[in-house]
Amino acid sequence: MNNLQNDIALFFRRPNDFDSRVGIHSTLYLLRRDTSLCFGYDPNTNQKIGFEALFPATMAVMAGIDLVAKFLYADKKNEVSRRFTDYVAKYIDANFTEELFQLRNSIVHSFGLYSEGKRGKIYYFALTRGIGKLILQASEKNYYVDIELLWKKFENSIELYWQELSASSDLQKIFSDMFPKYGAFPIN
Repeated sequence: MNNLQNDIALFFRRPNDFDSRVGIHSTLYLLRRDTSLCFGYDPNTNQKIGFEALFPATMAVMAGIDLVAKFLYADKKNEVSRRFTDYVAKYIDANFTEELFQLRNSIVHSFGLYSEGKRGKIYYFALTRGIGKLILQASEKNYYVDIELLWKKFENSIELYWQELSASSDLQKIFSDMFPKYGAFPIN
């Protein structure tokens, strides 16, 4: 149990808890630090900096959802879509599971903002900030995504999952199975 608690503590380490030492670092910790930097914040201090990289920031959020969903639902073959959309429905926004999955596909796999979904449905995405809604559908095919709100919801989802993990032996078992594969890696 002590190893499990150490693994959980390592995995959920806060992104502004800077440690420059060489050694093992959590994939989630590093991803969250990079996401913060791409959104234009110093990951050590949370202070605004003079540059942003919003496309990679959005990619990192999508990859983060994929990562944490593996720890919640396990890494079963041919279940990426279900795992991702179930995570989004549970922790991000149940109204936009398919849209966020299509955004994930377009941005992570095609490095673009176009996707073809189920039954040939077309999605064109525009990344924006400050619209007050996670996704605003402008037309049958066009969607505006508030990427800062998405980032905040992702960060909140991590906290919610961590709370559930702490209270559930079933979730702890899945976490224990996933951690050696996806939880951490050395930085030399």
